[in-house]
Amino acid sequence: MRFPAILGLAAAVLAAAPCAPALADVVHLKSGKKFEGTVEDKGDTVVVRLESGSRFTFNREDVDRIELKTPPWETYEQKAAGLKPGDAAGHLELAKWCRDSGLSSRMQKELDLVIKAEPDNAEARALLGHEKVDGKWLSREEALKARGFVQVDGVWLGPKEYEAHRQKVEAEEKARKASEALMGKFEALADRDAAKAEAARKHFTDQGNQALPTLAWAAMNMKDSRVRVEAVKLINAIGVPEKSVVSGWLARIAWQDPSNEVLTEVTKGIRERKDEIALTLLVYTASSENAYRRRAAAALRMVGDTRAYRALIGALVGASSNNLPGQMGMNLQALSAMAGQAGVSQTGHQLGEVLPAADSLELISGQEHRNDVAKWLKWVDEQERAPGGAVVTPK
Repeated sequence: MRFPAILGLAAAVLAAAPCAPALADVVHLKSGKKFEGTVEDKGDTVVVRLESGSRFTFNREDVDRIELKTPPWETYEQKAAGLKPGDAAGHLELAKWCRDSGLSSRMQKELDLVIKAEPDNAEARALLGHEKVDGKWLSREEALKARGFVQVDGVWLGPKEYEAHRQKVEAEEKARKASEALMGKFEALADRDAAKAEAARKHFTDQGNQALPTLAWAAMNMKDSRVRVEAVKLINAIGVPEKSVVSGWLARIAWQDPSNEVLTEVTKGIRERKDEIALTLLVYTASSENAYRRRAAAALRMVGDTRAYRALIGALVGASSNNLPGQMGMNLQALSAMAGQAGVSQTGHQLGEVLPAADSLELISGQEHRNDVAKWLKWVDEQERAPGGAVVTPK
């Protein structure tokens, strides 16, 4: 590709007069970008050195054209040399020229000369960002401070904005300290010092039901399993109201927590409260293919509520695949009704892969009835009868 003739001219000038004042060429790239500095011909490449010392190298084929001109910093030196120190108007015009030419440091120098000659020059002060406050010229920062502004993370905030920011920071700090104190109370539940542990337990029990959400959070999130166990014990001691969201959290803890001690305490409370919300969620988890299914089944075995077993049979009746049967709006009664409607004669899905609900029933019972609904109904009937034949009221 033939390089534009102007580049050859630039190379010839540089080679012929290496000691002459450098020409500031504007290198225009085909991409639309341009770079201004001293050009050096390297053959297949063009090197541009900026006044700052930065260096850029371009392939010739990427260069559209080179525009030769005197660098602005040399023009500045020529203009500045012709001005007297006290020529405020001349230095002001040169300062504006520097601004338009991108020579910010030189603009500052010229404005300082203007202010030295005419301290009250409003235009120069404005270019410097100065403001007059109470008859005195102040820098932008000084003026902002004089008007009550405060700099926060590099941003100047007015009095009202700063007050709102201050209140927000104080609220966040207060919340942080409260959170740290609460975490300390959680950790104290498992403290080896009996007095500290008892004081922590009293702190939560005195709050009654209001403490349940925070205790449930601790039971789900604290790293120390001993703290999680103590949190669940307190929840059981305080008691969970009917239709409380805490029941759902406890069911989640039952199928997710790896600690058997935590599982034991959770299932103990579910059993004693006959917690239908927790049982329903455990049934849904135990009757669908998921990572927590077998843990949920283990929890149902520990609770020992035959209503949940009948609900699992109902889920087996309604299942056509390994997906969660029914809708989440169904409860223990609705699922149990599906099992009852099936009748003892229905065998359900006897062939093929054992469905999740059947697998969970096998884990709970130790029986191997696969997908046979009739056998599962017979088994659960047996669980609800005492040795003498009397019907046992479901737990």
